[in-house]
Amino acid sequence: MKYLGVLGILLIILGLIFSFNIFTHYLVFLVLGWMFLMMYLNEKYFKKSITNSKNSKFFILLILIGTFITLVIEFTGAYISPAWFYSYNFFNFKFDFWFSLGAYIFLIPATFETYQFLINSFKYKLKKTYNFKILSIIILIISLILMYLPLIWSSQYKGLPFCFFIIGFFLFSDFLSYRINKNSIILNSLYSTKYIWIIVITSLIMGIISEYTNFSPYLKLFIET
Repeated sequence: MKYLGVLGILLIILGLIFSFNIFTHYLVFLVLGWMFLMMYLNEKYFKKSITNSKNSKFFILLILIGTFITLVIEFTGAYISPAWFYSYNFFNFKFDFWFSLGAYIFLIPATFETYQFLINSFKYKLKKTYNFKILSIIILIISLILMYLPLIWSSQYKGLPFCFFIIGFFLFSDFLSYRINKNSIILNSLYSTKYIWIIVITSLIMGIISEYTNFSPYLKLFIET
């Protein structure tokens, strides 16, 4: 297991360096490196990681969820509500597609491992919630409206409808989470300020990792000057 931590650090370094010069191709190294590092830390300090054989099916599930979410978001951003300049050719199944897909499908298990590490570090116990029926229906309706907006909203700011789609997609995912296992990020956040910090820190870390290639050219320019 200790070699997994070393491998993670090496991949993180490679991802940081290579992504200076090539836009998204080597983001996969950064994501994989972070996932391996979090797996190592969770197993070493808390004996809880998706590397455990008992969690192998769950790890596969996260990969499948990551693949589905990546394809949905990229398709929406590329063809329904264009939000970035390189998206239009994303589904040409050439070089860019496979590197980008490889990076973002592993972002889900990497996020989960980061989330678990912070949950254990903060010594926070998740609460099972059962009084969410009315609120869950409201959230479902709002999520469907927000996800539908890019289809009908023509805006000069191409990324704006897409942002609402992302929010709606998150709300819809939280609704499904409640329906499946009676657990909700939204409700846990209402119940605990500690949980809010866990979500904020997890989001910041994974946001920096997933968007690193968007600001790495500016970081490179700053270093060179």
